[in-house]
Amino acid sequence: MAVEDLVQAVREGLAAYLAAQLAAAYPTLMVYREWPPKNATAEYTISVLTAGDGEYEYHPPEVISVTPDVSPAVTGAVTYSYGRCEDLPLQLELWATAPFKRDQLMRDVRRLLNQPASATLGTGVVDLPHEPGLVLPIAGLAGQPADFEFTPTLGLPENSDATETNEWRASWRGSARFSLVEQQANVVLRKRLVLQIGAGQLLTFTNPRETRTAQGVTLRVVPGAPALTRPGFTQLRVSATFQGGMVADVTKLSSFASDNPIVAGVNQDGRVLAGATAGTANITVSYAGFTVVVVATVS
Repeated sequence: MAVEDLVQAVREGLAAYLAAQLAAAYPTLMVYREWPPKNATAEYTISVLTAGDGEYEYHPPEVISVTPDVSPAVTGAVTYSYGRCEDLPLQLELWATAPFKRDQLMRDVRRLLNQPASATLGTGVVDLPHEPGLVLPIAGLAGQPADFEFTPTLGLPENSDATETNEWRASWRGSARFSLVEQQANVVLRKRLVLQIGAGQLLTFTNPRETRTAQGVTLRVVPGAPALTRPGFTQLRVSATFQGGMVADVTKLSSFASDNPIVAGVNQDGRVLAGATAGTANITVSYAGFTVVVVATVS
């Protein structure tokens, strides 16, 4: 997803929230995702604007969830994160046709910009790196939350020009923070297993039912060259990298075989045992039709 699409999704999410929350009290309200067209300001008008470029951090894709379709699942949707925007500058502009109308709308907008997460997400527990002023699930980000902070700007001059054009304004400067996420639909689901997904040692759990097709799988075994002293042992861990960057711990779904069990044997849990004789043994690790060989050395 292009950065422009992400920014638009966040702006549309905030605009939709304000429009829905204010519709009953302000039935003539117009909410725009950009600067309003010329002469388009209504009795009440709000614009959600971008005030500059965001600060983005990117990382390899990390799976957030795997959602199978109706059981028994054949396909499903994979939602994954591939980065984060730490600071997207935003600006809110408000217009009204009279000062008292503007002041009333200002109070209501200020309240909506400081709602607790329990009011917008239905829970008081939100895993966010910052203390937010407003947290919204963004439809364009597969329902993932964005958190917003806004501060009113200095009051705009109230002069004859504003009176003549019926434009009594208020303004807020702020920012949004959100994950860069996408959802891949119609992913072919095969095996029933628990996936441990993440980067390095930071693991999260996906839906425990299914995983993607095994096309293009890359296997990695740790340790890659096990060294043992008699009578010792070591545990092999097997991870599979799928197309799109999804990583899964597949140790319990792999098979293991040694070509020289007198030197080093291996059981079906991936535990390599030092044998009676020093030397080397090739340990073959297989998963979903893919194999990798590691050389165990016993001294």
